[in-house]
Amino acid sequence: MHTTASDPDTNVPATDTGASDAGTARSDMAGTTGASATTGRSSGSPRLGRIALVVAVVAAAGSVACAAIVGASVGPAEVALGPRLVDLPGALFWTIAGLLASQLFWLGLGLASIVMGVVSLVRGHSSRAAVGGIVLAVAFPLLSLFVLVLLMLATSPL
Repeated sequence: MHTTASDPDTNVPATDTGASDAGTARSDMAGTTGASATTGRSSGSPRLGRIALVVAVVAAAGSVACAAIVGASVGPAEVALGPRLVDLPGALFWTIAGLLASQLFWLGLGLASIVMGVVSLVRGHSSRAAVGGIVLAVAFPLLSLFVLVLLMLATSPL
């Protein structure tokens, strides 16, 4: 083992620079970086992919529910009150406008789910849940639009 002398100007004690410390230092450094030397994966939370999937499911359910309510209520309102949306009574108009505006919220949740899924995939955790969250977050706006148009056509007079 090789020992260095202490520096009298800085009051630094003598240190041991032997080979046994090199292995300890390497293992200490590996533990602080957050990466496993054997797998190459980070030690972050593997739950991010599952969270992305749950957020995508909530966003899809909320978006499709809002689209279904609007689609089912616009047709009968058109028959009763006229073809223009502004002819609706104030409460019904603002309810429909609010439900349509809430689509932005559900879209934001979908985008957050995509970001979380991509981050989870990049970190190498729970790839099935992350891919499921990404696919659902991309697909639910199309499903929501399909439900809205289908219900509007089904309930409106032709």
